Formats: sequence, C-alpha cells, structure tokens
Amino acid sequence: MKNSAFRLGVHRPAFYLIFSGFCLFLLLAPLSFSPRPATAQIENTAAISLTPAEARPVPLMVEPATPHILAAAYYRIGDDLRTTLMLNNKSPHPAKAQPTLFSLNGERLDLAPVTVAGNTFTELDLREHIGANEAFHQGSLQVLYHGQDLMMGSQVKMIDAARSLVFDEQLVEPAAMFASTRLEGVWWLPSPHSEMRLALSNTTDAPLTVTARVGGIEPPQREPLTLTLSPHETRLFELPQDMDGHHDGTLSRIGGVSLEHTGKPGD
Repeated sequence: MKNSAFRLGVHRPAFYLIFSGFCLFLLLAPLSFSPRPATAQIENTAAISLTPAEARPVPLMVEPATPHILAAAYYRIGDDLRTTLMLNNKSPHPAKAQPTLFSLNGERLDLAPVTVAGNTFTELDLREHIGANEAFHQGSLQVLYHGQDLMMGSQVKMIDAARSLVFDEQLVEPAAMFASTRLEGVWWLPSPHSEMRLALSNTTDAPLTVTARVGGIEPPQREPLTLTLSPHETRLFELPQDMDGHHDGTLSRIGGVSLEHTGKPGD
C-alpha cells in the first residue's frame, strides 16, 4: 500500500539546506574614568547642543517603486486540498499585487489585482478564483508588485486537513535568489512505500532546455534526461521510472537531483 501520508509533500522534491552556524562576539575593553563635577557635564552638554535648524532629521532616501516578480514552482488544487496564496505587505502603505497562474502547458490566467493594507497580509483561496477551470487546477504561479526590494512576501500553501498534511512554498524573486544555472537537491524518504515526484517549471517567456541527473535510484540512471520546457510550462516526473525508463525501479532512502539549464539563473 502506498503511503498516502507522504503523497502530498512529494509533488516537489524536499530540499534540505544545511547552514553553517556562527557566533559573533563583541569584546568590550574595560573603561577607566574619573568622576567629574556636575558643572562640567552641563558645560559639555551645552557645547554640543544643536540649533533648531541643525537638529532637523535627515530625510530618508526612498528607493523608486520598481517592478518585482515572485514565483513558485508548483501548486495543485484537489478535492482533498485547500490551496491558498498568502500576500504579506511589509510596508506601512497599501500595496497592489497581481497574481498570475500558469497551467501545466504554460497557459496564462491573470487573477484580479489585490490591494494589501500596510503592515498586514491577506489570503486568497485559489479554488474560489479559479472555479471549474480544470486547466488551472495545477501548475505554477507568479505575483507582480511595484515597490522596494523585499517589500512584498508571498507563500502558496496546500492543506490536507483530513490527513493533517501541509505543503508550502515561499515565493522568491528568481533572478535574485539563484546565482547559478545549476540546481542541486537531496531527498530523504521516511518509508520505502513513499512516492517521489519532481516538478520542473520554466519561469520565463522563452523555451528552456534542462538536463536532469538523479542519484539514489536502482537501477542507476544510464543517461541524463534532457528535455525542453515551453514558456511557463511545468513538467511532473514520477521517480524513479520517469528517469531511468524502468517501471520496476526503486528509490534509495537518501538520494539527490542535479539540474542544469540553458537560461539565466532563476529561469
């Protein structure tokens, strides 16, 4: 029997990031001082007082409102899932966000713009905005906003309440997040009955060629898988059979995926 409890979380490979911790120590040298008369302190205070004109606060430099696109690689809407898109405005002023959904084949659906009040957040139930349009029940999504860097945060969340499962992905600005056209990821399986799916998403308006190598499958992958993704296309792969061509292949408890593509970092 397949492990349904792991089914939801594997529509995208689980990438575990290991951060090297560090500590920063501030060493304070002993300070020697001698008491001073109160009059001396008053004189010193008077000596550094500012006139009203000089005491005016220096105006802050505000960056221009530039366009930013945040992207998520995969979402899905199903009878067993409640899928939401959270928009978090971290500025003190209202901000407008434009969510856009892309079907698996790259078809585009622009949702109505959403205005988020300052220093607050709002959630959209994607099923309510998509309705019966099954072409957009799974795919990728993007959010456009105009403002300063990191002003708007966003997250897509899929909840299977009956199985107590939650899968979420934070939207990122691809060009700023990824420094290379090579992507590496690892997986760890809690059970040999777990399923693994890999979602590859083209975030651009141009075709993209991807080469995928998978380690930790038996029999081993004989040749790298090379494929071309159409603009904004998302392709799903069942591991290991979609990689090695053997439907009786198995996954090791620990394995990894290596991807290289022909676009720019973040594409």
